[in-house]
Amino acid sequence: MSWERRSRALDAVNALVARSGGRRLSPSVSRRYGGGKFDVAWRVWEGLAGARREFHVLVDKDFPYTPPRVAIPDAVALEWPHVEKDGLLCVLSPDAAVSVDDPAEVVRAVLKDACNLVRESIAGTNEDDFRQEFLSYWKMASSTHSHLVSIVEPRGPSRAICTAYDGRRVVVGDSRDRLAVWMRHRGVATEGNSFREGALLWLPEALLPREYPTTAADIRSLADLHSTGSRQLLGDLLVREPERIHVLLGADTSNGVCFGAVSIDRPRTSGFRGTRERLSKGFRPGHVDLNTLLNRYFARTTKVTKQGVDRADHLWIHGRGRDERQNALRKATVAVIGCGSLGSTVARLLGQAGVGSLLLVDPAPMDWRNVGRHSLGCSSMGQPKADALARELEHAYPHLSSVSSFKCRLGPSARDLIRRLVGCDLIVSTMGDWAGESFLNELQCSNSKVPTIVYGWLEPRALAAHSVVIRRGEACLRCGVDEVGRAKFTVVDWPNGGDQHQMPACGAVFSPYGPADLCWAHGLVTETAIAVLAGEHNGASHRVWVGHRRYVEAAGASWTKCLTSEVGDVAEGGFTTERSWTASPDCPVCHGGGQ
Repeated sequence: MSWERRSRALDAVNALVARSGGRRLSPSVSRRYGGGKFDVAWRVWEGLAGARREFHVLVDKDFPYTPPRVAIPDAVALEWPHVEKDGLLCVLSPDAAVSVDDPAEVVRAVLKDACNLVRESIAGTNEDDFRQEFLSYWKMASSTHSHLVSIVEPRGPSRAICTAYDGRRVVVGDSRDRLAVWMRHRGVATEGNSFREGALLWLPEALLPREYPTTAADIRSLADLHSTGSRQLLGDLLVREPERIHVLLGADTSNGVCFGAVSIDRPRTSGFRGTRERLSKGFRPGHVDLNTLLNRYFARTTKVTKQGVDRADHLWIHGRGRDERQNALRKATVAVIGCGSLGSTVARLLGQAGVGSLLLVDPAPMDWRNVGRHSLGCSSMGQPKADALARELEHAYPHLSSVSSFKCRLGPSARDLIRRLVGCDLIVSTMGDWAGESFLNELQCSNSKVPTIVYGWLEPRALAAHSVVIRRGEACLRCGVDEVGRAKFTVVDWPNGGDQHQMPACGAVFSPYGPADLCWAHGLVTETAIAVLAGEHNGASHRVWVGHRRYVEAAGASWTKCLTSEVGDVAEGGFTTERSWTASPDCPVCHGGGQ
């Protein structure tokens, strides 16, 4: 069926092209474009700006499911925007969804867009597109496929930065200390690594292709034009007369921040006797004055190597520069107490969300029984969960400020841990341990320095999940649970009062659930924590994930009366509801919120 559709599609395009005076071309023409991925090409002519211009229409072997492309055979790279090196026009994304029912109309529409693009390019009205899509054109102009990795803050002004080699590529950061931390988190040895000075030139706008630097003198001109103290900035790069220096070019556009990079090699002169040192000619090594260094490094005869930049900074990784919450999240310190099946993934999600500092607390080691529903796997077997998880998160998200761990229980004797908790912005408790959580609740009520706490827990089989936000001075945790930590509001009613299963060991019980059952709880607790950090959550509140009816009934359970009295018709379940966490005047801890 698909081959018949393709055959009909090619016939329809053949007829369209023939009616306009064009013709099908040989396969050798189609292979000129896109690295040879196209297998059919047609030539068409269009009248533009008083002249006939040749276009090539191209399709690949998956046409008409994939969109056609249009190329200009005589295009010059970087002369017009949206033109690739081989002449392909970017008028429609290769991933765009197109109609498979009328391929000839799709070709007609793409050709129309191509003609409009060429008209705008001839008139020069779309030149600003070079600036807004700088990354694509800088990559096209680059003379090497190697990219720098940047953890530099994406903002001005022009300033000194630091560079190092991580074993594969050059990495640039705002300071040696920050770069060293990032590399250690990645598992790259910093001892013996050569940290070198670099420079960021922050430009008022992205460069046009005709403004791209080609010589070292062009870099000096950009620095003199757009940075205060450019002589000092560039001079500091040359103090140790390095073999190579790296300069980052940054600018803001309406589409976000963009970076390009250039490298400049130590100037040498080539002759019939081989390569000779030019930098220190006439001087003793290490005694070249600054003016001479600047003039010789940044000479018009010294070519630069353009390189792309892969951003790995915090703002790019978390939201690609468009998540306004990152201003709060990256500065926050969150403690996650309890790194089990719920807390371990919550901790990972908080790191992925951009929380800058994490403190992970859990006394237990990783066990084989944990593997099926824990964030860690078999490679961490026997290791303290908190320590192993901290190492994994550091390696996965090296830009985070810190990920530290405590492998102890929370209680009156954990004085060092208590001191660390006081310095946090938020505590997330997923302990599932009443001894620890009752102590934490009393600690918050008695100590004004203890921050807001988000408690998260599961009902048996993970058929329901809860997150409660507790702020000091409002209802405490004890207001909504009894003297042994049983919540007053529950979702699932069990005929035997619970669903705990005994293992063949003394006191070893568990509730059967897997990772798919947990995903709702992970999202619920993480979302609550992020909302608190971002200032989107005020007052004590209780959010509840209500599981799906079919799983509740399959487990032999039912909905509780307290759920149905508040929510009404639960229907098929599978939803989140929010309710107040009300202060209890009979609470023996906070006495109704008055502490």
